[in-house]
Amino acid sequence: MKVLKNGVIVFASGEQLKGDLLIDDEGKIVEIGAGVFADVEEVIDLKGQYVYPALIDAHTHIGLMEEGIDFVGEDINEYYDPVTPHARAIDGIYPFDVAFREAYQEGVLAVGVLPGSSNPVGGTGYSLSTWGKIVDRMVFGPCGLKIAFGENPKKNYAGQKRLPATRMGTAMLIRENLLYAREYLRKKEKGEKVEFDLKKEAFIPVLKREIPLRAHAHRADDIMTAIRIAREVEVDLVIEHCTEGHLIIEELKEARVPVVVGPTLTGRSKYELRELGWETPVNLIKAGIKTAIMTDHPVIPLKYLRLLGFLLQNYGLTEKEILPLFTKNPAEILKINSMVGDVQPNLWANLIVTEKPLFSLGKISMVFFKGEKIVG
Repeated sequence: MKVLKNGVIVFASGEQLKGDLLIDDEGKIVEIGAGVFADVEEVIDLKGQYVYPALIDAHTHIGLMEEGIDFVGEDINEYYDPVTPHARAIDGIYPFDVAFREAYQEGVLAVGVLPGSSNPVGGTGYSLSTWGKIVDRMVFGPCGLKIAFGENPKKNYAGQKRLPATRMGTAMLIRENLLYAREYLRKKEKGEKVEFDLKKEAFIPVLKREIPLRAHAHRADDIMTAIRIAREVEVDLVIEHCTEGHLIIEELKEARVPVVVGPTLTGRSKYELRELGWETPVNLIKAGIKTAIMTDHPVIPLKYLRLLGFLLQNYGLTEKEILPLFTKNPAEILKINSMVGDVQPNLWANLIVTEKPLFSLGKISMVFFKGEKIVG
């Protein structure tokens, strides 16, 4: 047992409590309060410093696009088959990528790692911890099936002079494969004989609503196409990027889909980013839409995730509004909120300790992963 005493505990809601944290030998928080001293083996005096839940980024390509390696370490897209649901991000992640170390040193302890957006159906993404050296031990589980709309699939396959060369073709392939997989599942569940099909098997967790579709969509029309298909097939959906989301606030509210916004700290490198700006997440948050903020690492290095929270303060958001975007909300989107995403009993003690409020960008003095101090 371990106690972190004399801290200012900041919950994912932004509420604060001066007190102590009792952590068990499995790395879970047992109790929060003043004077929490059981039979403990270690006491760490925080001397009035702030204790925050560790940060989470729901949309990255860390370990799939390795730092400083170029083609040799680029394992993000299968460029020559537009429908690859059976590709799994876990098989391409290199846990010794220096970006993992830089991430946990800056308090980012959980991520979603997704395939890229060159294919209409790109493969299965996984949520994992940034601390560790064996992916199988770092991983929480699948976090969604990546699909992509807009310019990226068009550009990739039009250049190959093959389907899809249009937005219609992209939507057609996604819809077609979901419907074929639904029929395949129906036959299996009825006990009918079907020939095993790994592609269709990969859609089953989506059809059973165990994981969502993670839809790369910048433009408002692409966002609405993703919503349309999800409604038709009756599956869960998360909108990724959502660059023009502020133009269709009411439609997003009606659809009740969470969004992972970004990467906003970039230039407008293509036409569908012309509406890129901080007004998107601000307006989505103000509308009550469940929102998380992404780096899209390595587009923005994951170690700068906290910087995005700092910048949101310049657009009128308070720490109470900002903190859930980097903790509770991405944990819920990744479906790992029973383990991480807040400072609460029974959750892992994944914690950041700072001398100043987190988004002031002051020095991080300590980082704890499951109660083990890994920084400081």
